[in-house]
Amino acid sequence: GTELHQVALLQLTDGKSFDDFTAYAATAKETDPLPSWAVPAGGPAVAAPGQKASTFVPLEAGTYAMVCNIPDAKGVPHVQKGMIKPLAVTDSEAASAAAPSADVEIKQLDFAFQVPAKVSAVEHVIADSNTGKQPHEAVLVKLDEGATAADVAAAFAPGASGPPPALPLGGVVAIPAGASQSFPADLTAGRYALLCFLPDPASAQPHVALGMMTEFDVE
Repeated sequence: GTELHQVALLQLTDGKSFDDFTAYAATAKETDPLPSWAVPAGGPAVAAPGQKASTFVPLEAGTYAMVCNIPDAKGVPHVQKGMIKPLAVTDSEAASAAAPSADVEIKQLDFAFQVPAKVSAVEHVIADSNTGKQPHEAVLVKLDEGATAADVAAAFAPGASGPPPALPLGGVVAIPAGASQSFPADLTAGRYALLCFLPDPASAQPHVALGMMTEFDVE
């Protein structure tokens, strides 16, 4: 496509169907908390036009919705423009595919990231663990020269215009507390940032507004 996109996976529980979720998503605001029966299950956080993003996702049997929650230039989430599909995961006797071993570990907290002090400029598999009490995501970007994580967050604020001053490089969409997923990242030298845009149920503020963004260097 010509815009940023993601594949956010949500497992539908309590007997709810894909139609139940589409009815909810049709009118939901970006700051609305998910219903309890729509459980975040991760997925690739964001891909720029012409680029790819991957995430290694463990899936339980069940019904899922695949959505893109990234808003367009007018603030309309792509899910409300038709970017939503069902996914049926069935039981199998085959052995589960194992994710590659990770060589970099990051942690999500309420509301911060923990990142290694030193990250090298090579291809990595990054393990992302949610040690907080809320669902979190890890959006990885390479910052443009002179740009900051705060500049990227501001580019997604209501009423903002223009692309973010960074190159999105994937990451992990929302995972629940205690969960972990990993993703590949080919990092070149430069300044990077991790951000979480999920809403806080208590304040309705995105987690970036509560400080959940960090910068780090790759050498």
